[in-house]
Amino acid sequence: PCVLGRQGFAEGRHCWQVEVAEAGEWWAVGVAQESVRRKGILSFTPQEGIWAVGQWFGQYHAFTDPDW
Repeated sequence: PCVLGRQGFAEGRHCWQVEVAEAGEWWAVGVAQESVRRKGILSFTPQEGIWAVGQWFGQYHAFTDPDW
């Protein structure tokens, strides 16, 4: 599942604490542009308006490739 917040910001420094419990094969956390699609399948790429990092089968990645 994917969760998108309601509150936006335009500038400044922001941080989040994230706990990943009993992670499966992958997980990701990131930020999204306000204009990102909110329904359907999302691609975690800057081209889709999402900047994310996470773990994919035990390896950490910045999800920047459109083929993800």
